[in-house]
Amino acid sequence: MNVEKFISNFIRPVANNGRKSAVVFFPFAGAGAFSAYRFSPSIKDICDLFGVQLPGRENRAEENLVHQHEVIYKSIAQAIIDKYSDYQLVFWGHSLGAYIAFETLAYLEKHSKVRPLRLVLSGARAPQNLNKELQLHKLSDEELIARLKSYGGFPEHMDQNLIGMFLPVVRADCFLLDTYFYDSAVKISTPIDVYAGKDDLAVPTRLIENWQQTCSSNCSFQILPGDHFFIYQQSSGFMSAFTSKLKLLLASTPGI
Repeated sequence: MNVEKFISNFIRPVANNGRKSAVVFFPFAGAGAFSAYRFSPSIKDICDLFGVQLPGRENRAEENLVHQHEVIYKSIAQAIIDKYSDYQLVFWGHSLGAYIAFETLAYLEKHSKVRPLRLVLSGARAPQNLNKELQLHKLSDEELIARLKSYGGFPEHMDQNLIGMFLPVVRADCFLLDTYFYDSAVKISTPIDVYAGKDDLAVPTRLIENWQQTCSSNCSFQILPGDHFFIYQQSSGFMSAFTSKLKLLLASTPGI
């Protein structure tokens, strides 16, 4: 295996205009970097947009799925160190991606000089409050699909061939979520912005406040209209709130 290529593929440019600032989007279970394309029109005039690309999906579909948490965190971190250490970075993780973003950032703070400006988390209860009894990766195909539909994360009509390609990826990502262990001794120094959907069945809004315990800096909270995928719903106002903060953050931060 070409280790250098394996690592570099963890970051995929979505909207790359050669700036030295970028949002790095960590996608939800079952998704890849392509899931960030819908945000490109709102972000591309502010900064670049990169998507995290785990093996086994999209342009990495021929690679084996990865089930080891540390491999994922270290590989993403190394890809950033190798190519983007001189960038002003904002990490944004949704759902499963929130925990991967948090752990990747914690790894960077411990093992490198790379310091993202902000960690944005959406659709994710605090790690201390994860439901370990649910064990989504052990559900039958029918049960898993029903659960995803209840969250708004599964199309009403999908070709059986696509379902056959999609479910193994979702199940592998659910395994990552079900087996994720948060070490309460880990606290990042990067400020955190947390967003939640008021009608999110997966993330009761009362369970987001403990994110403050994972951070030694400022941690803000905002509850918006919408379900688990409120980030894609125009009526939620999420993208407007996110980009407004992003502009102010980049404008007030000297270039690296």
